Amino acid sequence: MELKEVKNRFQAILKTKDFNALEDFWLDLLAQPNINSQLTYLLDLIQPLFESNPDQGLLFLTILKENIKTNNDDAKTLFVLKAIARFIDAKSEIGDKVKLRKEIADCYRQLFKNCPNLAEFIRKSELLEGKPILSACEWLEKLIAFDVGNYVYSEDFGLGQVTEIDFLLDRLLVLFFDGKKSYFSFAQIKGLRPLSKDNFLVLKRIAPEVLRDKAKNDPKGLFQLLLQSVQKPLRVKEIKELLADIVNEADWAHFWEKTKRLVSNDPNILISNAPERTYAYSETKIEPKTVIKSGSKMVDEVITEEEVRMLNQDEIIGLCLKQKNFNSIKKLLKIIKANRTTDWLEIYSKLFFAHNDPRVLKLLAPDLASANVNFLKEVFDSYRSHPAQFLWLTRQERSMQYALGITAKNSLCQLLEILTNFDFRTYWSEARKCLKANDWSILKKALAEISAIEVQSVYKTIKNLPGLKDFEKIEIKHLIESALGETEAGNLTKTPDITEVIYSTAEGIKKREQELKELLTVAIPASAKEIGKAREFGDLSENYEYKAAKEKQARLVAKVEAIRSELRRAKPIDFAQVSTNVVGIGTKVTLVELVSGKTQVITILGPYDIDLEKGIISYLAPLAKDLLGKKVGDLVTIKSDSDNQQYQIRSIERGC
Repeated sequence: MELKEVKNRFQAILKTKDFNALEDFWLDLLAQPNINSQLTYLLDLIQPLFESNPDQGLLFLTILKENIKTNNDDAKTLFVLKAIARFIDAKSEIGDKVKLRKEIADCYRQLFKNCPNLAEFIRKSELLEGKPILSACEWLEKLIAFDVGNYVYSEDFGLGQVTEIDFLLDRLLVLFFDGKKSYFSFAQIKGLRPLSKDNFLVLKRIAPEVLRDKAKNDPKGLFQLLLQSVQKPLRVKEIKELLADIVNEADWAHFWEKTKRLVSNDPNILISNAPERTYAYSETKIEPKTVIKSGSKMVDEVITEEEVRMLNQDEIIGLCLKQKNFNSIKKLLKIIKANRTTDWLEIYSKLFFAHNDPRVLKLLAPDLASANVNFLKEVFDSYRSHPAQFLWLTRQERSMQYALGITAKNSLCQLLEILTNFDFRTYWSEARKCLKANDWSILKKALAEISAIEVQSVYKTIKNLPGLKDFEKIEIKHLIESALGETEAGNLTKTPDITEVIYSTAEGIKKREQELKELLTVAIPASAKEIGKAREFGDLSENYEYKAAKEKQARLVAKVEAIRSELRRAKPIDFAQVSTNVVGIGTKVTLVELVSGKTQVITILGPYDIDLEKGIISYLAPLAKDLLGKKVGDLVTIKSDSDNQQYQIRSIERGC
């Protein structure tokens, strides 16, 4: 029986409200070979039943689940259990949530038998407790992806591997392949991307010979793997750089010509020619829809409801990205919402981060924000990995009201990071528009939230930004003068008179002094050479190398000024004067977790002394601020995104 006929028959029986006949039809349907491969279709099929008779709908889903369990397919069983959770959450009066939570947890235990920290991850996710089931599942899967031994990628540090998980402080330690080690709290893992062992970036590091063999025997496959792995459009220059250790320079021209021919008609490869040619990978294997000329306009062929129900999520997203006409994608989004009742929000979310058209983002955002109150905050937090979405949201008039907990100060800092980082140069124009939008609205609000010292720092950064006109810099100076007041405003062009003391160990201060020395004797002279070399490339108005070198030099000079200012205020900690009656700067604190009894030793020193591996934190850190002033026996709650844990202070000692 064709799927369309199945749907018509199901709906016809449903209209009669003969649920016994409907159940028989459902059982016959599930007995068909390979029917379990059509799970999305089956869930959409019974959606109307849930609306008219939730208990009967739950029964049908339970039958589907048991049918799949007989085949020992834990992944598909989990998929159906999540669907049950979605329906139970929507109809809180039906279903046994305690039993469902246990079943889902058992599925994860079967799927991830080799995950050494799974039990602790399940506890942290609150899957077996009061957290909404689907939110707990999402959090659990994120934690599993970052288990010990797994590979990760950071925009800041590159490729690394998780080497340790500290459940006491909810953080993981990543050893990056450039030799750096860094702790990331569970709340910060949004800035990391988990990678499988067959990812191009991982293979390039641990098994480059596999990729070299693929370059010789399957160049198209290598190219697809590269695009799938990086998950963003690549220019030819970037492709060549990534393949530098895989394809020899002498062989590059032949390799690239052959690869271009092989992928020219590949429906998985999206090729864009504006502003310059880029290549990206799409999971969809659907050929682009026929484009019909209508006068001078290009009109996409409308995708049918049946197609939308049958395709998987990645195929649907691929179709959306291939639409040439805004009205076509607008209609397609309506079809998706009406016909993918169980997963349309997931499709909308994926499409939001894949699409850069502001009109499309505007269509998607309201539904996503309504379904998840933290969605817009997540967009703000992921500004490094999704700058286009962050910049679009920043320009929206009411975005600050929607994104709870997002201050104008945070938005300004993120904008300035984009505007001073050459890696984001393609977004500079849009970022400047955000900064200038609504008569410098973000800047005005941020100036009301920050200290005079921070205002001085903001002014130094903004006045050196590329692309701002002189009259705009004058406007900014007037705004900052108004915020500072007459006394402080006079210091804008002078070195600020900063009196706040920065406490650190003598060794930490010496380390900071050495950093300043290296900037003055190594980094800045090298930058000057780069500028001189870049001048040789010709016309400075179109010379990106020259502009990049100048911007780098400006950042180095600003850093030198900042460190000099800090060192003028730096004061070594006098350990002889440190009291152990209360937690203070220079103390070592032993904490005991009340539930597990585990101990944690934390030493509170200065910002130049931080060494998380040794448990040394700055007195400016949030954890230190929670501890300062506390006595032996006092309780302190350490908060994280996934858990709140209570500790008792066992002892206070001098830190050195």
